Amino acid sequence: ALEIDVRPQGAGKLRVTTPPHRLDFQAGTADLIEDLARVHGYDRLPATLLAEPLPEQHANEGLEFEERVRDILVDAGLQEVITYSLTSKEKEAPLRLPEADYVTLKNPVSPERSVMRHSVLASVLEVAAGNLRYGDDVRLFEVGAAYLPRRGERLPDEPRRLALVLTGRRGGEFWAEPGAPRPELDFFDLKGVIEALVSDLHL
Repeated sequence: ALEIDVRPQGAGKLRVTTPPHRLDFQAGTADLIEDLARVHGYDRLPATLLAEPLPEQHANEGLEFEERVRDILVDAGLQEVITYSLTSKEKEAPLRLPEADYVTLKNPVSPERSVMRHSVLASVLEVAAGNLRYGDDVRLFEVGAAYLPRRGERLPDEPRRLALVLTGRRGGEFWAEPGAPRPELDFFDLKGVIEALVSDLHL
């Protein structure tokens, strides 16, 4: 009825050939079993309980820590960005990072995306520069991976990094005189964000 050719192949073995018009058979045996169960009737299959107890659930402490960091920074008035892990050496050059090899792509899509980044900061600065064309108040952060080659290893080290970028002017305070210019953000605004982060994380 399913137009499937079945031929015996020794004791307890069958050779099954599906018709060419059945393009839904992609996973081999699994698709065949699913089709047979459908025709036989799912309701007629016996219920089977797990033979072993479920494994104990373990928390992902690293992920939970990063989520806590994100929540604190959003509460402090920053916006999260997620940027490309691919960049170019020229974009990271102004950061004056320590000299190190890059993980380089053999076939990059463009010269601007030819290496894996050493720093998250360069990517966030690029987003901040783009946003400053439309406004003068930018407060951004990103939690992401950097990619540092390891000698003798095929895969790089991928430490997690946090980058913060604040530029623009402070919001108007209730004691400010009406119409008074808002002061520019400075070192102490960034210091306040970092102090709030360190305090809430109990570091």
